[in-house]
Amino acid sequence: MPKIEYFGLLENKLNDLALFELDPLIIDPVPVISFINKKSKLKSFTCPSVTGYLKNTYFICSPLDFSIVRSDNGSFSLINSRDPAYDLNSFLFVGYPDSAELDDRPMLTIMLQYIFINKDCDITIEIIDPPLINLPLKNVPGEFNISKWIRPTNFCFYLDPQVRQLDIARGDPLYAVRFRNKEGTSIKLEQITEHDRRVQILTEQKKALSLKKYYPYAKLNEVYDMFKTRMKSLWK
Repeated sequence: MPKIEYFGLLENKLNDLALFELDPLIIDPVPVISFINKKSKLKSFTCPSVTGYLKNTYFICSPLDFSIVRSDNGSFSLINSRDPAYDLNSFLFVGYPDSAELDDRPMLTIMLQYIFINKDCDITIEIIDPPLINLPLKNVPGEFNISKWIRPTNFCFYLDPQVRQLDIARGDPLYAVRFRNKEGTSIKLEQITEHDRRVQILTEQKKALSLKKYYPYAKLNEVYDMFKTRMKSLWK
């Protein structure tokens, strides 16, 4: 069974948090099938076309209780639902990483990042909207090979323009990740807890993201080839 190593982190734009300071709040990725089964025993979940589609798919869930509030002037704020006195606005990025609007909607981002890596199993990760979860937003999708490149996932989305306030509770799914391999086999997630290994991976991740910055418009296969040696270094 292919093994995927991972860890999550929550960052803000002030850079005033110690590394992994909010680690106790991070929730492990939750298998979609088991999450939905706890809510309702759907007959459709006995169908192999449904279970096959959702196989190796995990929810990334909110570590906080918060509300996204749209003001009359179109600005946004992030409110701590447990105590509004504790400001969360530093965790909400508006017009980032893309400043252009889509259908008059700015891109919103909360840096709830998960890093997934795999050694030699040729596994692709997809970032998708959380299946069967009713949310008035659309996540920015994407996919890449976690055996060949490192980059974080993010809660990066466009909010429904009719929504004035979106309330999210800790444990609510925000987005989902789905893993594909050529064999179609089940995968095993294993959390990385060792501090030094996490730091090593973050260091290599920054190098991977710098390729996009300083060598723009490169195709994924080009990036994979450039990063081949760096990926190998993670398991030396």
